[in-house]
Amino acid sequence: MHVHHLELNMATNNKSGYTHLRSTEKRTVVQVANYFKKKKKPMESIIRITVEATSVSRRTVLRIRKEFRETGKLASPKRPKHGPYKPVDINRLCHI
Repeated sequence: MHVHHLELNMATNNKSGYTHLRSTEKRTVVQVANYFKKKKKPMESIIRITVEATSVSRRTVLRIRKEFRETGKLASPKRPKHGPYKPVDINRLCHI
């Protein structure tokens, strides 16, 4: 079976080096898996084909399916919160 690859527009890498998928990208992964599930494919085959089609790791596909199964929705990663800005002491920066 020849599988066409989807190009998912993934979020940028964070400090840990992992790429986080937004909810729309996760939904695409779920939709690909559901498409093959409707075709009555074995579960292991569904996961393998979904991995090939979306270029997302097997572990990520399993994690996304679990998130959707347990919560009924798919969440985007939280935006990092920045702390309060500290005032800059100009005298410490410039020693003329």
